[in-house]
Amino acid sequence: MRKFFAVVLVLMLAVPAFAEDAFVKQVQIGRDGSGMTWWLIDYGSDYDSYYAVARKYYTSEAVKSDTIEKLISRNRVPEKKAKALYFTEYRYEYTADGSQYAQSYVRHYDMLGKLIYKIDYDNSTGARRKYFVKVVKNSIQSKGLAYAMGKIKK
Repeated sequence: MRKFFAVVLVLMLAVPAFAEDAFVKQVQIGRDGSGMTWWLIDYGSDYDSYYAVARKYYTSEAVKSDTIEKLISRNRVPEKKAKALYFTEYRYEYTADGSQYAQSYVRHYDMLGKLIYKIDYDNSTGARRKYFVKVVKNSIQSKGLAYAMGKIKK
């Protein structure tokens, strides 16, 4: 426990004062059906479309274990590195009318915020292609869209 507090203290002292703006948009958006805790860490608009960046914290050991197994077996992440998993970050991009979204990246991190593995999606063909799907009411993606459009304010 002391190590944890020491790390937190060092991180707090190492963060520059201007980084406070990064925390202004952060808001807890609840738990999903599998018990994961979600935070919205950034949202807004780029040019003519909206975006939201959400983090899923692994508050369910079963889901965390499943994700670690996938990192090891599918993505060949070394076991020690995969077992350090703490949260996953997703960036969602929305159509201009807000009816659809696509995932533009998925990034897995350890407790210190060190990147474990990332997947970037784009407009190419194949497994890394960005697909737009309908925004479902009361989903993590719909909550991100509501903040991005200004319908909900922090």
